[in-house]
Amino acid sequence: MLIANQTRYPLPILLMALFVWVVPCTLHASESPSGSYSEALIVRAEQQKLYEHSMWINLLRYRVRSNGAVSSYADTNNFFLSKEGKTDSRAELRATLWAFFVEDKKQAQHPQCRFPARYRWLKKKLGFDASQLVERECPRFEKWKSVLDTHSVSLIF
Repeated sequence: MLIANQTRYPLPILLMALFVWVVPCTLHASESPSGSYSEALIVRAEQQKLYEHSMWINLLRYRVRSNGAVSSYADTNNFFLSKEGKTDSRAELRATLWAFFVEDKKQAQHPQCRFPARYRWLKKKLGFDASQLVERECPRFEKWKSVLDTHSVSLIF
């Protein structure tokens, strides 16, 4: 093991070498199988500012305040995938896209099934590559939809 003051290499060079070796190993270990594709989708979504899009704002039930800040009318934490989701549309967008790639057997429903409207809208806006993002089967949602057997819905206040 090399120690800075026992060698002729100054400490900053040793730290930089350690950083160059450790950071790629850490990033590789934390990636999902489609990590680079999910990150590319997140970057594209942010470039398009989808977190400010009126449809995203509506899907998350946000109200926009005069200073531009958002806050959701939804009160349950189950509605958000990000801890900051209630007040941060960008964080919720990032968490949502990332969750579409995660395989978690503990979840009752995959995020694609829990949030089908979010999934369909993001798929349309970003053009998901089916070979990079597996579309999940959603038996609970399909059963619920078939039981309703509706052709249209009207909401009257």
